[in-house]
Order: sequence, then C-alpha cells, then structure tokens
Amino acid sequence: MSVTPVTIQRHIIEQMRRHPHASGDFSKLLNDLCLSAKIISYQVNKAGLLNILGIAGSENVHGETQKKLDVLKEQRVDLSTAIDDLLNDIANGDKYMKVYKQMKMYNDDELNPVLRGQK
Repeated sequence: MSVTPVTIQRHIIEQMRRHPHASGDFSKLLNDLCLSAKIISYQVNKAGLLNILGIAGSENVHGETQKKLDVLKEQRVDLSTAIDDLLNDIANGDKYMKVYKQMKMYNDDELNPVLRGQK
C-alpha cells in the first residue's frame, strides 16, 4: 500500500472543507506558523547568499560566540517546540482558541460625529 504525501496547506484546506462550520481562525494560525517555518528554512538554505554566515555577535549560555546559522537553528527548534506544545495542549483540551472582534472607533457615532454627519 503506497501513501501519497500531502502538504500541510492541502491538509488544512481539506479539513476546512470537512468542517464548514469552523471559523477558520485555527487554520489561519497554522498557515502563519507554516509561513514562519518556511522563512526560517529559506534563510538557512540560502545562508551564503543572504549574508547570514559567520558570527552573530552574541554568546550562548556557555559563553561561546554564536554563529548566525546556530541562532537560526535555535529559532527553528524553538518554533517547532512551541507549535508542538500548542497543538498538544489544544488536543488535550488544556488550551482553546478564542475569537475576538475588534470594532473601529469610526464605527461609533459618538466617537466620530464628522463621518456620521453630526457636528
């Protein structure tokens, strides 16, 4: 039996189709995390061209000078760990998504009477 690999974007889209009642906020979060991972991966793969080889100008916990690629690798590990922790917490019911709506001040008649024709 062969398994066809599926990209995470395709998986997200398929899951959105299976759950049309969902708000899409979690899908947006996953897409944003994927984009962050792609950016870090791109920077690591193109290190020589992007001038990110050499010394980063910072020290690690042992007092050693860090290389730029080591810093990117550490950021990738931190991001992966954070994603794994978040997804595990959501799966276990320890965390959940909240949706907040932001109302602009110009939507309020009292805060913006000029747009509403009041003076």
